[in-house]
Parts: sequence; C-alpha cells; structure tokens
Amino acid sequence: MIPFSSRTKGYKTGVFLLFFAAILFVVGFGAPYWFTADFIYDKSHSGLWESCSTKCSTFRTKEIPVWFHAVRAFEALCIIGLTSACIYALITNFCLSVPGPRSRALEITAGVSGILGFIGCMVYVGKTDTLDKHIQDYGWAFYFAAVGSGLVVIAAIVIAVNNKPVEYQQLSST
Repeated sequence: MIPFSSRTKGYKTGVFLLFFAAILFVVGFGAPYWFTADFIYDKSHSGLWESCSTKCSTFRTKEIPVWFHAVRAFEALCIIGLTSACIYALITNFCLSVPGPRSRALEITAGVSGILGFIGCMVYVGKTDTLDKHIQDYGWAFYFAAVGSGLVVIAAIVIAVNNKPVEYQQLSST
C-alpha cells in the first residue's frame, strides 16, 4: 500500500500545494522578467541572471551590486531547499512502505526554503527603485517568485498541521 493514499485530505492538499508553489517559484526564478521598463523608444526587462532590451545578455559580475548577489543567493538557497523538500516528499509518500513520517524534515525544509525565497524578494523590493510606475515596474517573474515562496510557507504549515509523525512499529498480524 502506498503511504500517500492513507494520508488525510489536508496533508495531500499541502503536498500538492508544495509542488505547485515550487513550479511557480522555479519559473519566476529563471525568467528575465523581474523588472520591466517601458521607455518611449525602448522596452526592456531583466531578471536575476540576464537583462534584455533588443537582445538578452547576462550580467557581468563586476557590474552587479552586493545586494543583488544577496538576492541571487537567497533565491538559489530556496531552489535547493525546494528541490530537497520535493524529493523528500516523493520518497516518503510514494517509495517507502512505512505508513507515516518519522520526522518533520519535510515541513522544516519547505518552510525554511520559502522564508529564504521571500527574504530574497523583499531585499529586491527594498533595493530597486520604481518611482515612476508608468515607466518601470516589477515584472511577472518577480511576482511568481514572491507568491511561490509565500505558498511554500503556507504549504509547510498545512503539511505540519496534518502530519503526525509516527515511530517505527512492528505490525503484528492477528
């Protein structure tokens, strides 16, 4: 019997929310639409890794401010944690035959990852200048990353509330 089929609806909802949020975050993380600018003769957009005007080019390391490296680091740590949480969820719910978790590793990993991703987004907001909303604004990829990281935290809370760790037990047949 697959352990996932014996889980509560709340737990299943949390796991599906975790995977949805991870996909949302990964799309936002990689897309070059964190910031958009619409000038009279030029439309441009940029992300964490490249900037695009008429053609896209990667950022040169010497031109990037320290805070931007911090945003990249927070977002990369979030990706690593989300990947770990998703793999752990797959293994514990679909590969193991033990009918319950033995630790809170899934909830903790997902929660910390979501918080790191959200901190990265907030550092980006605090350091970018969008004084004229008609010309410059945050792009859809930024919102995907911010909403994705927030949903990861919510998913971790839902999983934690609906997940009761069990100890190793030898089931005796009667």
